[in-house]
Amino acid sequence: MSSWWPWHLIYWALSVYFLFYFISIQVGPVLTPWFSVFLAPLTIITTYFFTHFLIPIYLNKKQYLKFFLYSAYAIILSVYFEMIVIIILFIFVADLDIKLAYFDATFLLIGMYIPVVVGIAIRLYRILQKSEERNLKLLQQKTEAELKFLKSQINPHFLFNTLNNLYSLALDKSDKAPEVVLKLSELLSFILYDCRAERIPLVKEIEQMENYISLEELRYDKKVSINKEIQPGIDDLKILPLIFLPLMENCFKHGIKPSVKKGWIRYSIQFKDETLFVNIGNSIPSKPDFENRETGIGLENLKNRLSLYYGENYALSYQRNKEDFTVRLEIKILP
Repeated sequence: MSSWWPWHLIYWALSVYFLFYFISIQVGPVLTPWFSVFLAPLTIITTYFFTHFLIPIYLNKKQYLKFFLYSAYAIILSVYFEMIVIIILFIFVADLDIKLAYFDATFLLIGMYIPVVVGIAIRLYRILQKSEERNLKLLQQKTEAELKFLKSQINPHFLFNTLNNLYSLALDKSDKAPEVVLKLSELLSFILYDCRAERIPLVKEIEQMENYISLEELRYDKKVSINKEIQPGIDDLKILPLIFLPLMENCFKHGIKPSVKKGWIRYSIQFKDETLFVNIGNSIPSKPDFENRETGIGLENLKNRLSLYYGENYALSYQRNKEDFTVRLEIKILP
């Protein structure tokens, strides 16, 4: 609070200057200092009573009835004391035999309350601003927590199977082993470090999804057919990280099984009218091991992250039939 005292001094310096000008209209330059000296403290006390007592204790705690009742009492009491001060000053003026050319008590009281109203408005604005900052901070913390949770959803069996495949390749002294190590290293680095950014280049998201596909293809050998369609010239677009990977993982997890003779995955990424269109589909085994894929934790978590970041600027839909399952994602790319 101490860091705000210079602003308080500036505010009251401007307010007192305003009161001097306003009061001079009523009582003239000779009596203005007298009226200001006695009336300005009442204005200051009234302002701080609202901003540092009534608003924090009642309004912030949503005790609206008590706030309005005590506000009414405070206004009546402050008007009462100001009228007493004005009457005393009038008596003083009468003793000095100074004539007032023009005087309106109501007009004077309105002028006295202008700094009060402005001070209350500033206080309410600061409270609203702090509330928005706190909400944004909570939103950021929630987004980070959900991103960490989403990272943990990446199937640990994938890592186990990849390491087993890598071990087999090493035993066979296959030329593919270094490539597998590199792709696994890039994928883990992406999940652990690159995803900390708020937005990442689209090309990086696509690269790591394709690294994941390549590693999964080792597991399923030639049992999965991959078809892709990516619009050229959209590499510089930036999106929320870790969107494609959980979608692709679900394709392998629920759509491609080791016992299946042949399965397929198709995905397309297009950009048109400032909107990114992503379609990811996969074949469904004749005997799927799930009842309702749409309610999966990974997809629900992804939907929550998209809602938090993009708000109404995205759409995520699912379509399932007997033979395939398709996820459609549309994202309005923000500048």
